[in-house]
Amino acid sequence: MIPRRSDRRGSVDQAAIIPLTEVPGGSDEADRSATFLDYPSTTARLTVLVSEPDEVKVHGSKAYEQVLASYEDALTRGQRAPVPDSLRR
Repeated sequence: MIPRRSDRRGSVDQAAIIPLTEVPGGSDEADRSATFLDYPSTTARLTVLVSEPDEVKVHGSKAYEQVLASYEDALTRGQRAPVPDSLRR
C-alpha cells in the first residue's frame, strides 16, 4: 500500500493498493491464484472496516458488470475466456 500524501502532518485517511505486476524470483509459472482475501485469512483475528458500504456495493456491481461485458466481448471475438462465475471462490 502506498499512502497518499496529506497536506498536513499526521494521519493519512486514504491509501491506494497497487496490483502486483512482477513475480519475485522471475518465475513465469508462479502460482497467481491467490486473491486479496487469501492473505487476511492467514491471521488468527481480522477486523475489516468498510466506509460508505453503499458506494462499495455500487462499485462492486459495476465491476462485475464490466467483467460480464468483457466476457461477452471475448466470446464475440472468438477468444476463450473463463466463465465469470467460475472466478468466484
